[in-house]
Amino acid sequence: MKFLLFRCLAALPTLFAVVCLGFMMTRLLPGDPATLYASQPGMTEAEIGALRTELALDKPLPAQFGAYVVGLAGGDLGYSRAMGRPVAEEIARRLPASLELALCALLIALSLGCAVGISGALRPASRIDRMGSLLSATCLSVPTFVTALFLSHVLYDKLGWLPEPVGRLDPFLPYPEKITGFLIIDSLAAGDGRALASSIAHLVLPAMTMAIFALGPIARITRTAMAEAVSADYFRAGRARGLGAGRLIGSYALRNALLPITTTAGLTFAYLFGANVVVEKMFAWPGLGSFAMDALIALDYAALQGFLLTVAAVLIAANLLVDLAHALIDPRTAHR
Repeated sequence: MKFLLFRCLAALPTLFAVVCLGFMMTRLLPGDPATLYASQPGMTEAEIGALRTELALDKPLPAQFGAYVVGLAGGDLGYSRAMGRPVAEEIARRLPASLELALCALLIALSLGCAVGISGALRPASRIDRMGSLLSATCLSVPTFVTALFLSHVLYDKLGWLPEPVGRLDPFLPYPEKITGFLIIDSLAAGDGRALASSIAHLVLPAMTMAIFALGPIARITRTAMAEAVSADYFRAGRARGLGAGRLIGSYALRNALLPITTTAGLTFAYLFGANVVVEKMFAWPGLGSFAMDALIALDYAALQGFLLTVAAVLIAANLLVDLAHALIDPRTAHR
């Protein structure tokens, strides 16, 4: 409990730094939000001035920052004029979509990456090891938009195995009752088989696109960590005692290699969640990435600040989960 409390308290300065940096970065963007919103024909200078007052742009920056911090303390992230609703409501509506996409991509990358890394570590310098290294390098080198276009062309356009890569659900199907915001879970809870099948089918392409890039670092760190574990004295001692291959790899090698693997998984999730703007835009995925891009184009300060703060909070939570996983794998890490 003390370990968890200490980690939560240590995250508070990070959140405050994100609040400060987010506020300053939005104010450094070129352009005037009031002029952009007032681009409708017929608006007078007085109406534009009233709009600047409404957006608090007529106040000094310290006063704007103070009002922003006071609002945050009360749970108010501001109002998004571009979306026409409070920022907190828009983030709550879009956050499950981004989390579902990032988590599914991470699961795919972990499954394939660990398999490739373990296979290469158990057979060093073999054809499997060389193919795994080539695959890792290729996944890291190809941009995500190229992967998205290639997969869409092959799996949707040519083969027709997957539905049109637009959105989370077939437009002719009703959304299941919202419980968690995760379409797969909500479809299962509602017993809606058609919505479940459609949500999984629409998730495959964007999740695979993100997972292909994430597979590279996971496969590399798994291969390195497993190679060190396999060459360690405790592994050779277990083999000399006649232990089976399954127990040697699972209980001896993999368990000792889990610390760097979980750390890499946490960092990979941070990338998948925070840098998925291109993928969400290309697949019309209604998540936080699309929300941030629309807010940037509209110079929506409140929406951009809310996006940055939400991403920071999710990444801090992910790092906290990684720390807890480390404490479970090796209790000695909880006392560091």
